Amino acid sequence: MKKITSKNNNTYLFQDVPHTGRNSLGIASGKSVLLSIFEGESYNITEDVNLIHYSEILKEEVPTDLENEFFSILKKNKQVKYKKALIDKYQLGNYVHYLPKVKYTQEIVGEKLIIKGNIIYVKSMYKIEAPTVKLDDIILPLESDNTFIYSMDIPTEETKLDFILELTKQIITKSYKVKI
Repeated sequence: MKKITSKNNNTYLFQDVPHTGRNSLGIASGKSVLLSIFEGESYNITEDVNLIHYSEILKEEVPTDLENEFFSILKKNKQVKYKKALIDKYQLGNYVHYLPKVKYTQEIVGEKLIIKGNIIYVKSMYKIEAPTVKLDDIILPLESDNTFIYSMDIPTEETKLDFILELTKQIITKSYKVKI
């Protein structure tokens, strides 16, 4: 059993199962668990698949005892849902692609309601990716990669705004209920 990191920075727990044909072509095969999931996704074990070309492996490490235990759980259950408690128990947080959070504030300036979204990035081993922020297909510019501002007429009734944060591999909605 080993922990491997690919050139595209995905980290796997990997149990090599020799396969003459695949191995002769330079392909690692066996059982694996992708640790580099996006927050909220499930962990799955894959078996007997072409995992990676050996030339694409950037780093090999010995898994921790907790990672070995986590792999054993996946071998038994095949799939485990993402839970913060699970991440903490097996110390997997460094591998998770955390989704940005948004903290909203609002203020009235003249006849306009100004909503400010402050994007909060959770620290991890991955490079922070500033999202494209949209509302009703209008792109809202980011200030300093973490703040966007939306101005609207003051609503007369309760209004919910669905801000879309587009990342390279994820699109997430962060809603805001306007306070009247």
